[in-house]
Amino acid sequence: MTAAAAIKTNLKIKAVEVYVVQLLNDKLPASIYFHNVEHTLQVKKIALELAKIEKVKKEDREILALAALFHDTGFINSYEEHEGESQLIAVAYLRDKGYPEDKIARIKELIKVTDPKVAPACLLEKIICDADMAYVGQNKYKTRSNQLRKEWELNRTNFYPTDLQWEEENLSFLQNEHTFYTAAAKMKFKDRKSKNIEKTKNRLQAVLKLEEKRLDEFSVAKNKAALTMFKTSLRNHIDLTAIADNKSNIMLSVNALLLTIGMPIFASYLSDKLYLLAPSIIFMFTCITTMVFATLSTRPIKMNGKTNLAKIPAGKTNLFFFGNFYNIGLNTYQEEIKKVISNKEHLDTSIINDLYYLGHSLGDKFRYLRICYNVFIVGIALSLLAFLVSFWIGA
Repeated sequence: MTAAAAIKTNLKIKAVEVYVVQLLNDKLPASIYFHNVEHTLQVKKIALELAKIEKVKKEDREILALAALFHDTGFINSYEEHEGESQLIAVAYLRDKGYPEDKIARIKELIKVTDPKVAPACLLEKIICDADMAYVGQNKYKTRSNQLRKEWELNRTNFYPTDLQWEEENLSFLQNEHTFYTAAAKMKFKDRKSKNIEKTKNRLQAVLKLEEKRLDEFSVAKNKAALTMFKTSLRNHIDLTAIADNKSNIMLSVNALLLTIGMPIFASYLSDKLYLLAPSIIFMFTCITTMVFATLSTRPIKMNGKTNLAKIPAGKTNLFFFGNFYNIGLNTYQEEIKKVISNKEHLDTSIINDLYYLGHSLGDKFRYLRICYNVFIVGIALSLLAFLVSFWIGA
């Protein structure tokens, strides 16, 4: 190649560079943070550096430089499958400039191979792939990686990785998926890539520690919330138990008073007014039945002060209810309760069981209490009605 031809070639590449830079500055969407002008010029620069080390002919360097300049121009029209758009833009421009068709075809192939799904075959294809991914072996890898993440979040569907997921993907990509194809790239970027892998590992460990801390804090907060809920439930159950017992005592007192007053009165009238016998019986039956159910409501459950200790691990009994341990020896109780406290699962199960059985007992109380009040209401109403009818008949 003559000196004049070389100068002409340099001018051609420079003119294309000016065109591409202007095109990207004017039409590239604002959401493109990674595949921008800076990236395009960097790929062109590194591609020529690698080509020089690999002793690529000057004619092929020209093709390589042009492909590098056009390889991401397709982002102005489409994000997915932009390589096809880039080829169309390159072909339209180069044909307009009268560039040889055989060289245009080679440039199209070089642009096509920048798609990660396409494997490079010849040296030029390997060089442009290495130049396109050179950032993994550069000092600014973390910055460029963050720019790529932001770009993908804005342009890809449902791409919102957590910091942990992103660092895991980065490490997997660097260690398992990416490789430099040319000896020149391996020599130039291998050391820095290794450092970037180590830094990514360190960031991943830091993110994992933060995640563990967050989970621990969440677990503590959840446990505190659960403990507060258990305390509130137990207090409510105890308060409701006291209310139920108080209501039962009221019914016992009222009906005992009614019987104490009513029976002598009925006895004095029944000798000559037998028509009052039926309402009197209804009244006394009401009072007695009400007192029975009120007593059942307050009656303590059956307890023997012992429990089957072998059932504790299975969660079928617990040592927090006094009815299960008051006849067990102190030493035995201390040993068994320590086992429960030292095992979080057994402890949680015992607390839950204690709450359950307290609620079960409370349910029985209120069931009997409801029957008690229903009997009293219906019985008093029937007694009153029966007295009115009896007086009307007797009159």
